Amino acid sequence: MIRKSLVGLLAVCALSGCISTKSYVDTRMHDLTWTAVQKPAQAHTVKLDVEFYRNGERYPRADKVARGAVERALGKSGVVTLDDGSAPTALQVKLDNIADLGKAAGSGFVTGLTFGGKGSVITDGYKITIAMTRDGKVVEKSYEHALHTTIGNADPVTQAAPVTPVQGFDQVVEDAVIHFLRDAQSEGLLVLRLQPRPTLG
Repeated sequence: MIRKSLVGLLAVCALSGCISTKSYVDTRMHDLTWTAVQKPAQAHTVKLDVEFYRNGERYPRADKVARGAVERALGKSGVVTLDDGSAPTALQVKLDNIADLGKAAGSGFVTGLTFGGKGSVITDGYKITIAMTRDGKVVEKSYEHALHTTIGNADPVTQAAPVTPVQGFDQVVEDAVIHFLRDAQSEGLLVLRLQPRPTLG
């Protein structure tokens, strides 16, 4: 489960159940809002496939949670509607959680031994690749994002407001989706489309 992807956080929880944790979404990709995306007169129907990875290796146990985050973001967009049946457009999202697992576990262990007195920061990097396929044409974009989590008495590394790790992950995914839809629309894809002409009798 992605809720347990922070290895350092797991180490702390194993040693002490009362050490506070706060997550902060990195500001590098957190620069756009939904106002950057045009809502079409009629949403485009797409098939969605989501895969989760850890350090480049498939981690299917987290696919369901990752897909939920992607679906929530797409639902806010108003640009697409999901249909895994015969939709002509396919959307594939790959989320790769990149982290130094050894360093994360070590930092969490030190924090646990000091019962939060010596805080630490764990950073989960994410490479999010989104590919859209229609009529044999593929448009693919990759984005790098990060979620920083403080454990115990540690200063935040960004000026962002603190959130829970789950909220932070959802925001990381949403930021990537906003950027992809903005970029796709700038290339003339997923934009406003004409209503079908009436059939003449």
